[in-house]
Amino acid sequence: MQIAETAVIEIAIDANAEPGDRELRLGTRMGLTNPLCFQVGILPETSEPEYKDPGKSFTPRIQPPVLLNGNSSGEADRFRSSQKRI
Repeated sequence: MQIAETAVIEIAIDANAEPGDRELRLGTRMGLTNPLCFQVGILPETSEPEYKDPGKSFTPRIQPPVLLNGNSSGEADRFRSSQKRI
């Protein structure tokens, strides 16, 4: 069966949560959804901001250590660091 509705959820993770893999499932009238897997980590995360103006170019500056969270749309995400190697 194809998904006919979208659910928007907010997840709060305790600051003392142990790092590791987690699963999230939603309960519906038809039962449980397939699991959505995500990881709780110890590094701060960032992702490249999306801009509506296609002519505007911006590369966010990051400060390692950091987890870079890319997307799966097939486009390249770019980040700039003040350090020589990350």
